[in-house]
Amino acid sequence: GADYDLMSDSPSQNFATLNPQDVTGPAYQPVTINANLAANTSVSQADWAATGTVEIESKVYFEATYTTYCSVGIALSNVGTNSRVYLVAQTGQAGTQGDFSDTGPTDVGLTGQASGTVGVRVDPVARTIAWTFDGSTYSSDVTYTAQDKPIVPYLSAGVAQPSNTPLSINFGQQPFQFTPP
Repeated sequence: GADYDLMSDSPSQNFATLNPQDVTGPAYQPVTINANLAANTSVSQADWAATGTVEIESKVYFEATYTTYCSVGIALSNVGTNSRVYLVAQTGQAGTQGDFSDTGPTDVGLTGQASGTVGVRVDPVARTIAWTFDGSTYSSDVTYTAQDKPIVPYLSAGVAQPSNTPLSINFGQQPFQFTPP
């Protein structure tokens, strides 16, 4: 395979990673691994979350690969992970929380998947977000409302995630597994 351990950095090639300074979990902080492109915990059934390092200012696409449990979407920058728009991959339902207004998980036209790759498409100007499973089955666009605050990518493992089973995220450092919409 190709080696992506060293990436050129320039204004046109600058990629996000998971922010090791913005991870949350009750007593068991996740550890970011693989150049901050994956996170893991040694505690089974540990509920944790992390955000990305680059604010979303224009249309973006990113992917999260999981084996057991994944919640993925966007969160408000610098306020932790309690204000978020998210998809729970196992149920195919999305919701909003905190400054995005609480709307609980609702059906967005997807069937949940036990494992795979979730694609996330965000348009911060139109304030919409949509998801894919394994490159197909697009959700309907979910419109979100929030104060004019910066948003960042969001990734979480819930209590169903076994220990030592990392979630990985790809912001474009490597070729995407599936063609972005």
